[in-house]
Amino acid sequence: VVSTQSTGNGNNTSGYHSSHLISTKMTYHHLHGSDSGEFPSESDGKQARIWVIAHCIIKDGRIVEEYLVRDNERLYRQLGVSSESVAKSWAQRWRRDKRDPERRDSCHLNWLAAEFQRVQGYQEPDQILEINLDNIAPAERPMNEYLAQRMARLFRQVWGPQGMVSRESFESQVKQLYHPHARFESPQTTDMDLTGWEELVSLYDTFVLGNKQGSQVAMSLDWVIVKPGHGTRKIPSNGGKTNAWRYPATEDKALQQELEEKFSNSDQLNLTYTVGIRWTLVGYQKQGDQRRGDPEVLVPVVLLAESHLECAGFRVTRDITVYDSVAVRAQIHVAADVDHED
Repeated sequence: VVSTQSTGNGNNTSGYHSSHLISTKMTYHHLHGSDSGEFPSESDGKQARIWVIAHCIIKDGRIVEEYLVRDNERLYRQLGVSSESVAKSWAQRWRRDKRDPERRDSCHLNWLAAEFQRVQGYQEPDQILEINLDNIAPAERPMNEYLAQRMARLFRQVWGPQGMVSRESFESQVKQLYHPHARFESPQTTDMDLTGWEELVSLYDTFVLGNKQGSQVAMSLDWVIVKPGHGTRKIPSNGGKTNAWRYPATEDKALQQELEEKFSNSDQLNLTYTVGIRWTLVGYQKQGDQRRGDPEVLVPVVLLAESHLECAGFRVTRDITVYDSVAVRAQIHVAADVDHED
């Protein structure tokens, strides 16, 4: 386990928050003669490396709450296991727990239903986003909040209701947030990262609530952390280069001017910074082929994700987003099982 990047903020009253981007490498050793569940004997000796992001809340030196997401899709694929079979088995187990009188009150499906209702309660774009800046020097907090608020708002526009409306809308939002040569990794990108606007826009076609398959989409940014990087930017009035902050478009120049007019100490901003976001996306995925006359079925989906955005200027230069796509598919299978029962 290697923590490649960590961010943090908060205080002991509300809790210290830390977000850890972790590269996890493992070797599976099968215990012969035993039931090892999802991993067969053929997986013995196989290795896997996946991304994990852990968001910890700490009080009085102890972790009191933790949100952990990992790329199970990549894990199962590398260990030679069918992730589709795993998703189906999870769906069956969740359904059994729902029917079990001793487990139904605390079962996973109840938690998913509660999260769906919680996030649906947010009316975009009216969600009030408060970013804790206790980890940043007081004199630099206002301009760092200005940047973080902008990046978080645009991130929500890409992956939330506005971006899911159509491919054209998604593309427009991507080009406002990401650098033209930004790198992107997520469970959608298999074993390689994507680079540049064209490849990023293609994500819309296979995203669970993209490709015009999403209905009543809502998104909650549950926590945001901004972590200044290294080195300070230099503005032209102080002898710096105009392009010192990697401005790729005309609108970035206007944002640069606005920043300098708003903050007299903007030359103290760091050249790079990281924004960590824990977020929840919900909506209904449309099922059924209307061209064949199939009735439209709406399947509720809850996606819990965490993202580490490496930024320069007003752009994301690298985005590593982690969520469990196997768990998302399991939710779709739950709905299919219900229809089959009916």
